[in-house]
Amino acid sequence: GTRANVGLRYSGSYDNGWSTNAIFGQSYQLAGLNSFATPDLVNAGAESGLEKAQSDFVGLIGAASPGGVSASLSGRFAEQTLETRRAEVKLAYSGASPLSVTAQYAFIQKQDLYGLPYDRQEVTLGGSARLNENWRVFGSGTYDLHTELLTNRGFGFAYDDECFTYMMSFAQSQTADPITKVRGKASQSIGFNISFRTLGDFGTSTSALTE
Repeated sequence: GTRANVGLRYSGSYDNGWSTNAIFGQSYQLAGLNSFATPDLVNAGAESGLEKAQSDFVGLIGAASPGGVSASLSGRFAEQTLETRRAEVKLAYSGASPLSVTAQYAFIQKQDLYGLPYDRQEVTLGGSARLNENWRVFGSGTYDLHTELLTNRGFGFAYDDECFTYMMSFAQSQTADPITKVRGKASQSIGFNISFRTLGDFGTSTSALTE
């Protein structure tokens, strides 16, 4: 189908080295098939806010200091009532130090179609440490405050130079019953990614927290 994404974007850079940015907008279904409203085996698009003719509102405000500290607040709000569907607060540091860290809190409204009949509150911590000019290690973990479970964790290493980047990662995920909090069986996965500067990349996707 045909969609129109309409919004406002602001960005500012200041003499003291600080920068700010903001965005707020909405998406409109104009014509044709709305693929987000079409049922499929994995419910792609369900409860995304895009399955309606007028989507939910989305917005973000953020700021970054000259020392490498950044913060942002983002959210998704119901199109008619402005009820909060999702909200995220993120803090990060990535400066001259070989160590970079990220902390994030997320509120996610219940999603019955995905088997999540409760509002989720998650805290995610991630970090990356550069060992030398080319090698670095990274890791991250997500804790669900409702089920009191570390639902996702992962770590890995990466090599990069002027020609290509290689990344190897290990991840584990686990869920728990939202009422009894009985934990399910954990699943593990191993991923890799090779990226050539001029030829593109191939491999499995990795979390943005590892970058």
